Amino acid sequence: MNDLRYDIALTKVPLVGPVTARLLLHHCGGAREVFSTSPRELVKIAGIGPGIAAAIHAPQPMKEAEAELALAEAVLGRPVRNGGDTAEAYRLAGFDYVQLASYCPMDELRARHADFAVMTSK
Repeated sequence: MNDLRYDIALTKVPLVGPVTARLLLHHCGGAREVFSTSPRELVKIAGIGPGIAAAIHAPQPMKEAEAELALAEAVLGRPVRNGGDTAEAYRLAGFDYVQLASYCPMDELRARHADFAVMTSK
């Protein structure tokens, strides 16, 4: 699987903003390791409670990351290799990537790319 998937998934975890993400990455060593660390171990990190640990292990962040990668690949017409590819896909789809820090345009992108809407609605 693509390691970028874990990087994106970490940005999709409710209750995890930039400060908490940096804390998790520093403690665990990388995004993949954050998701492979057990909730019991995560709560041992100062500032990480049971709610955040549970949110990390919920299926939704990974599903959203996989959908975002699939969209980027559909827009680019090739596999995504890095975060720059994701930014390029959004740019090609007509979005200002700077706006994406606080906005996930998945529904709008599905509307613009009918093939992607079919892929991600299953």
